Amino acid sequence: MVANRPRIAPTWLVLLLACVVLITLYLVHPRGGLRSRMTSTDAPSDLSIAYLEAWLRVQPDNTDILSVLGTQYVRLGRTEDARRIADRMAAIPTDAMRRAAQLLRLTVDTRETFALPANDPGRDAALARLRVQLANAATLSWSNADLQMLADAAASVNAQQVAMQLYARLAVQDPAQQEHWNREVVRYAMYAGDYRGAADGWFRLQANATTFDAQRRCFIEGIRALQSGNLLNDALAAADQHGAAFAHDHETLVVLLNLARAAHRPDLVDRYAKALAGYAQARPDDNAALRLVDFIQQRARHDGARGQYAYMDGPQAGPRMAMRIGTRGWGDAHVVRVAASASNPGSASSMVAASSAPAASAPAAASNPGTAATNDVPGLLYQSFLESSDLPNAQRVATEQVQKNPNSPVWTKRLAQVAEWNHASPLALQMWLAYAQATHDPDGWKNVMRLAPMLNDDNAYLAALIQASNASPGDLKLIDAVVAAYERLGRPDDALAFLHSRQRNSQAEAIDSRIGLLAERAGHDDEALAYNRKLNQLYPDNTQYALRTASLLYRHGDYKGALGTLLAARHGAKDDDVLFWRNAAQLARLLQRDDIANDAYKHLLTSGHATPEDLSAMTYFYDAYPIDAGRTAELQYRRDQSPRALQEAIHYYTDAEQYERIAALLQTLTPAQLAAAEQDPGFLRVRAEYYRQTDRPFDALHDLQIAVTLPGATLDLRAALLWTLVDYGSEAQLRNAMSEWRDAPAQAPVLWGPLAAAEMRLNRPEAALKYLRLQSAAMSRDPLWQLTYAEAQEMAGRSDLAWSIRRNVWRQMQQDEAAIRDETAQGQAAQRTRASQDGEVREQMLGRRVTLASIFENADVSKAFLNDLLASDAGRNDHSAARRTLLGDAPGLPPAQTAPAKPAGTLQEQARLTSSVAKDVALAWAMSHEANPLAKRWLARQYASVLVQPSEQLIAIALADNDKPAMERLLDQQGARLPLYNRIDASVVVDRPGAAENLAFQGLEGAPYDSELHTRLQQTALTWPQSLDATVTSFVEHPLDYVEQTLAGSIKIADLYMIGVTGTQRFQHSTDSSQLTNVPSVDRGVDFFARRQTYDSAFTVTAGRREALDSFYSVSVGAEWGLNSSLSMALKAGRNQTARESQALLVGGMKDNIIGSVTYRMTQHLYATGIVEADRFYSQARNYLGSGVLSSGEIGYKIRTGYPDYTVRLIGVHGDYSASGQADGLISQLIPASAGPVTASTFVPQTYSQYGLFFGFGNDLLEQYTRAWRPFLDVGILHDSFQGWGPSVSLGLAGTVFGGDHAALFFSHQRVSRLGTPVTQIGARYSWFY
Repeated sequence: MVANRPRIAPTWLVLLLACVVLITLYLVHPRGGLRSRMTSTDAPSDLSIAYLEAWLRVQPDNTDILSVLGTQYVRLGRTEDARRIADRMAAIPTDAMRRAAQLLRLTVDTRETFALPANDPGRDAALARLRVQLANAATLSWSNADLQMLADAAASVNAQQVAMQLYARLAVQDPAQQEHWNREVVRYAMYAGDYRGAADGWFRLQANATTFDAQRRCFIEGIRALQSGNLLNDALAAADQHGAAFAHDHETLVVLLNLARAAHRPDLVDRYAKALAGYAQARPDDNAALRLVDFIQQRARHDGARGQYAYMDGPQAGPRMAMRIGTRGWGDAHVVRVAASASNPGSASSMVAASSAPAASAPAAASNPGTAATNDVPGLLYQSFLESSDLPNAQRVATEQVQKNPNSPVWTKRLAQVAEWNHASPLALQMWLAYAQATHDPDGWKNVMRLAPMLNDDNAYLAALIQASNASPGDLKLIDAVVAAYERLGRPDDALAFLHSRQRNSQAEAIDSRIGLLAERAGHDDEALAYNRKLNQLYPDNTQYALRTASLLYRHGDYKGALGTLLAARHGAKDDDVLFWRNAAQLARLLQRDDIANDAYKHLLTSGHATPEDLSAMTYFYDAYPIDAGRTAELQYRRDQSPRALQEAIHYYTDAEQYERIAALLQTLTPAQLAAAEQDPGFLRVRAEYYRQTDRPFDALHDLQIAVTLPGATLDLRAALLWTLVDYGSEAQLRNAMSEWRDAPAQAPVLWGPLAAAEMRLNRPEAALKYLRLQSAAMSRDPLWQLTYAEAQEMAGRSDLAWSIRRNVWRQMQQDEAAIRDETAQGQAAQRTRASQDGEVREQMLGRRVTLASIFENADVSKAFLNDLLASDAGRNDHSAARRTLLGDAPGLPPAQTAPAKPAGTLQEQARLTSSVAKDVALAWAMSHEANPLAKRWLARQYASVLVQPSEQLIAIALADNDKPAMERLLDQQGARLPLYNRIDASVVVDRPGAAENLAFQGLEGAPYDSELHTRLQQTALTWPQSLDATVTSFVEHPLDYVEQTLAGSIKIADLYMIGVTGTQRFQHSTDSSQLTNVPSVDRGVDFFARRQTYDSAFTVTAGRREALDSFYSVSVGAEWGLNSSLSMALKAGRNQTARESQALLVGGMKDNIIGSVTYRMTQHLYATGIVEADRFYSQARNYLGSGVLSSGEIGYKIRTGYPDYTVRLIGVHGDYSASGQADGLISQLIPASAGPVTASTFVPQTYSQYGLFFGFGNDLLEQYTRAWRPFLDVGILHDSFQGWGPSVSLGLAGTVFGGDHAALFFSHQRVSRLGTPVTQIGARYSWFY
């Protein structure tokens, strides 16, 4: 049924109608959205805004409505509503809406800004804000239309940089209009001063250009854009980057060449210039240029018809002036470098004249805008090569132009200039000469005169001088220059002819004078002498002619005639005629006319124009008159401040004893002058001598020590330092100097004397004799040398030889005195010898005479000589010879005599001697006569300063007075300046035994044959030596016999401290058991000790242990005082000491004791000793047995003090004992039962007395070191109160075995002894010292 329902229309028709309806609806529906519909309407109105606001309330986030509404607000001027809409648009989180909001704000702000009046103060601030907004907007992405709108807006607010950036983005985003946008970029970049941006724009246009001309135009514009901004280096870099296609383009190369010149890039200038000219391989052709010289000179000699030449930097030349135009008026032109203007496409460089600067100055050129540059390619190349310092190619260009235009003075001048700059000075000189000869340009001749002397081209120089002299015939300087040039060329005759050709009217005298001088130089002496004599006759008051005549006569050997000529003209000479008086003085000195020389020198001084050389000659002339020589030297120093003059002034004033002048002269020196003078060893030497003469020896020593370290120090300075060190230096200083100069070569005899003295000061006489023997050939007849030689021999231990030498000297002195009195030939020779001696030698001779008289004559004679010496102060009171003057009070010099000194304030100062020799001799005389108080007074009166008092006498007095503080001070301060013997003795006295031993050892090394030194070494080394000792002694004392062995060792732990150990062992037995029994076979003991010993005192502590009948410990303490004084004392206290009063006590007993002793030495020969010992006796079990007091005394007399020291002794002994104790069982076992009851009296000795008389020698040898084997003996007779009289004998032999040891064999026998029985000892002992 359904299928049969009728249809209104067919299906296809229904479908067709539906399609039509849809198409119709599509066609009538509005397109583009709300924005396009609203913008397509006419001007906005309030109705459209109300409509949009209504829609916005319905759809608040509709972006189209917001955009359209914001635009209509702006068009209606509702700026606040537009900003509100912009804020809502910016709040929507899409980039498109944020950009739309920013554009809306920019539109609003732009309208408001331009709505402000031009004079509104807020307009500039609003524009600035708007530029900032545009700069921020330029960082976002925009469409082409938006970019164009923003670029236009930026341009409207003068934000050219932003506009340029936006147009650059347009050029990238809009390829269709890229060329347009790039031009806009260039335009605004230029407006903004962004020259790099503009250039980039041009280079982009170049890249897109299709034709070569367009590319070249864009490239050049880009280069000029950078050049407009003075970005010359960037422009050159851009040319390298973008200009490869124009490497051979003429127009481009011209632009680039000017650019390189403006950029001061000589390398690029050279490159572009070579590319422009095709001179890549160009080299200078000096030979071609030199070949032009002859051609130019030939063309200058004739007038060939030539056309006119026109030059860019010179005047026009007519047919006959082509080679004479020059560049007058252009010599002062300067070069100014100017960058080409970018706004003038046709800018190039024009030529300017090059400055005629010296060859040492750098060549320069300039470029100015012009249109003729491209037409003058040679000039441009020349300037370019100059600016690039490519002088060889510049010279090549100039050479080629001269070859093409030989009549061109401009190119001739340019070639001369560039050749000079290119160090082709010979070519430059020839070109300047050709230029000057062709143009007669004074500047050309000036350059010839400048270069010719430097190149020694006297021919060219002579041509210029003759031209100048012809121009100024009255100029004598030019005449002299011409003559000098002729002489340099070896043409004196031509010079004479030139002088003869000069005018002879008003200049006749000058020309004749020059002819005379030239004839003299040319060897025409006769002609010269004739002219000079003629002038001398015509003008007698002119001393110059007399000088010339005298000079010629001098050369011919006629000295007297020369001096006579000068003396004849002397009446017309004035003090100001310095040369006249100088020559007169020299001739007078040559002829030994000292009176004339002295008069001439007076005139020289009066003139005030004496040169330093004149004053130096005067100083030498007045050498025999120290006061005059010193004054002339001082004046020379005032004139030229020369160190040599200062040294000579001080030296001569010192010889003249004018010490106040030296002090004043030194005070005038500024610190800078003094510092400079102290760098000269010569100055330090003469000042040191001044210091020495004025009793400032340590200042003198300081100066000499500095002087020898300076450059230029001579051997004489070393000698002076050594002499001063010998007198005042320390031992260390002297040793250092000796170590450096001891090996002086045989060719340096000046050092032999001081080296010998130094060796003697260091107590090495053998070494000193080596140097003295070197002097013997030259000085063997000098008495002072002979006495020094004798002193060295005496120090070396050869006293007899020294005595004989002194005796010969004394005899010779006596013979000379007698010969002088008798006025014999020998006396005259001796008198001449004395006159030739200086002051110090005379002082030494007078002093040595006193010393020798004290040895070989009686005391009255030596005292008389001493009085003479003191009266004259060793000759120093006579100042007449040192202060005599020949000049007198000459003008210009200090006065000859200074104001008299004020009298001394005290008699002590008036009596003070100045001669050190006189002081030393007087002191030595006093000391030799044992007048120490007199010597002390002399020291106090004669020496104002303690530092300069003689150390020898001071130490001798201190030793004699036993003044230990004085000795210590002298040892510390004077050191090696003290005599060695006294140093050793003083070191011993002040408890420096180690130092004394070292001194003795070192002294013995230098003088191995000095027995006195050997004795002192023995005394210092062996008085208290450290050693290893061994002793074996056999005792026969019936009923007890024993053999005692000891072994000991000691070592010093310091100078004054020693420690040691002694071991003792006795092998004993009883020979009579009825008297003594139960004796231990061995008795052993060991003792340790420590001892402190000084020169006058000693202290000893001993502790030990003994194993005998029983075992026990022992201890003792001892002290001694006055060991080396006339009165000495000793005190000792001991406990459990060995008791030797009886045989039983020795075996089984011991004692406590106190011992005191006193020794008094009245003289070296007579002495007395007393000893008191208080004892308490005990058994070895410490049981008291008894007590006693032993008193002894001795009086002795030594017949001799040296070995054999025969001695007579008288002794006395008294022992008072009391047996007040009890014997214990331990000691009682030693007595046999058969002997009866044992009591304390059995062991304690009985009271007894002894006295006796003894004679012997060498008693100390048993323990005292002796090198030779020597016997010793002591014999006598003794009386005992119990035993009566009995003999006593002791003898032995002692000596050394290996050298550093001591051995002794001895025997003694006492018929009467304190033991009550005879005692016999036989033993040997040995000590090894180390």
